[in-house]
This record gives sequence, C-alpha cells and structure tokens, in this order.
Amino acid sequence: MSGATAGPGTCTVAGVQAYFGMKNAEGGVEFGDGQTRTVEIEALDDTYDPQQAAANYDQLKDDVFAMTAGLGTPTNRAWRDAAIADEVPQVLIMTGDPLFSDTEQSPWQLGFVPIYQNEGEAFGELLAASGEEHKVAILSQNDDYGEGYVEGFKSAVEGADNIEIVEELTYEATDTSVDAQITELANSGADVFFNAMSVTPLVISALQKAQQLNWLPSWFLPSNTSSPGRSSSPAARLPSRASTPCRSPRRRRAPPSPRTRTCRRTCPPSPSTATTRTRRRSRTASGAGCSARRSSRPSWRWRSRPGTASWRRCARSRTSRRRSCWRARR
Repeated sequence: MSGATAGPGTCTVAGVQAYFGMKNAEGGVEFGDGQTRTVEIEALDDTYDPQQAAANYDQLKDDVFAMTAGLGTPTNRAWRDAAIADEVPQVLIMTGDPLFSDTEQSPWQLGFVPIYQNEGEAFGELLAASGEEHKVAILSQNDDYGEGYVEGFKSAVEGADNIEIVEELTYEATDTSVDAQITELANSGADVFFNAMSVTPLVISALQKAQQLNWLPSWFLPSNTSSPGRSSSPAARLPSRASTPCRSPRRRRAPPSPRTRTCRRTCPPSPSTATTRTRRRSRTASGAGCSARRSSRPSWRWRSRPGTASWRRCARSRTSRRRSCWRARR
C-alpha cells in the first residue's frame, strides 16, 4: 500500500475490503463445508519489498485461514515456499507469474490475473497483424515480471517481416528514474515502445520524458500500469507557462512624483487588492495609484461598487480629464 506500487496496492485492498464487507452485511460467506462465516480482512503493507512481504507472512500465518490479494511477483515469490510447507492457501494473488498457475509446482497457490506471457503475446500478435512496418524499442523490469512480458511479445512477433526490434533495455524495480533509458531508446528511431513496467511513478516519468524529447511512439503498457487515471492523465500534466497563476506585480518603493502614478498591473486584481489600493489612492492628493507617466493615452483602473460584486474598468483621459467606464463582474 506504499512504495513503488502504492496505487495498485491501495486499490486492491480497498476492493477486497469492499467486497467482503458487503458479503458480511448480507450474513457472511458460505464455505465448502456448508458453514456460513463472516470474513475479516487484515492488511499489512510490504512496501513492495520481498523481505517485508516474507515478514508479514510470518506474522499472519498462525492467525488466518488464507492469504489473498498479494501484489507483485517478487513479493509473492518471497513466501511461496513457506506457504507450501505450512499448507497455507495463497490465493487470488495479483501476479501473472505462470509459476502460481501451475498446480503441480504450486499446489497451495492460485493466481488471479492473466499470466504475463499471454498478455505480452497478445500485444505482439496485434502489432504483427497490423501489416505495417514497425521498429520496436523495449524497456522491461529486470525480473520475472519483465522477462515474462518480453518473452510473450517476442514469441508473437518472431518471423514477422514487418516487425523489427531495434533496441532493448532494462531497469531495476528500485530505480527512481528511467530518464537515461528513455533518452537512449528515443535515439533508436523506434515508432513503437513496448514498456513492460510495473511501477506506476516510473511509467508517468517515462511518459513525461518522452514528451520532453518529442519522441511520440505508440505505447504498449501492461494492464496493471495502463490506467488513464493513474498513468496517462498525470503524465499529460506537464508544467507550462499557460498554467502559471496571475500575480499582481510589486509596487515601486520610490515615492511617486506629482506627475507620475506608480502601480502597473498585468491582470485584473482581486477585490481585496483593489479595495486596498483604492483607499491608498484617496489618501494622496496626487492620485498616486495606477499606470505610467502622463501621456495622451488614457490610464485605467478597476473600481468596485460598494456592496456589490460589480466592477468597472475606468479610463481617464490625460488631456480632458474625462473618465469613461465599462462594467464587469468578477
């Protein structure tokens, strides 16, 4: 629920608690022995660390009837052998490692998501069936997770004349940045990026780095890191000048001369700012409140109407001292 896979981990725990909370409210869950029981969920955070995952298992194994919804390949592998030896069910776990779907090697385990090889193979078949020529760059996690996706993808595109893998790199699950790998892959000339990555923050930073490099290939992302709400949308929120908030400029420290007005604005003021400056203006005989030096061009300022949300943009002629206003509402 924290660490590199905090997003999927939090969602998984919330889903399990919501489902069994509903079943408990309905009277409980009917088990294979015909008895109906309520199910209590106790969730421990492994921070996506295999050693912590094994420690969590040792803490819970004597007080639970099953372990479920563990997230990640290395974290589930860390206590798989112990669960088999202790005959503790390790079921509906969130990993596509085929080891957990092999009933002979893992008699007390049951996987939940499709195995990585099948998903990677589906990506490869889709690309090969396009009939168009593509150059592919691959970035994968350096463990069973990444190897499974790449294995399935390569098996599907093997022998396809229209697919060429031009560059292949890896990263560690503990890395905090993949900017160097993205930069190198961007120089490969690939128009398709197969990114077998399980860490959502790294996916976001990879998308942002590719945009900064103006490298815009077609992306293939695994199912657990392809959520638009957690990956694609945050990556699109790059800083830009257009999003910079409007700020009122600082007033000049030098006192105004009789023929000079001192403040300039780059954007309409807030009501509190305008009211303060209106009061300051009323205290000075020279009207040291707004705009630049005297000229034939009219100066303008925002004036508020007492007791209303109405504002007027007023301009005073420098020569005739005539003033005209336009109403506006803030």
